[in-house]
Amino acid sequence: MNSWARRLAYIFVIVAWLLVISMPFVAFTLAARNQIELGSSEQFYVRLFLIQEDNAEGIGLETARPYGIEPSCIETNVRYFMWVGEPENVMFCQCRDSNGSYLSATQGSCRGSLER
Repeated sequence: MNSWARRLAYIFVIVAWLLVISMPFVAFTLAARNQIELGSSEQFYVRLFLIQEDNAEGIGLETARPYGIEPSCIETNVRYFMWVGEPENVMFCQCRDSNGSYLSATQGSCRGSLER
């Protein structure tokens, strides 16, 4: 094995180990705050949140990203990882009009919403 492949393998193992070690920190933070947000609400962001209902328990993952240039749209995808209850994943698109105010959200991808 050449030296570059060995170094790449070492880096991969170190990154994987750091991810495994950070899991308790993520779990305690999620239990204390009920959600973890990364990014800004106007740009790409990721939100991990805890679900604790009578008939549903699990974790939700919400990701939002800008879609297209004109009109300014945000495509949001919500996935659920449930250990109690049935998940219903959803994707929706929310666009701004020329005044900068949000229009109503439509279910589905922004690609399908803008073609209509």
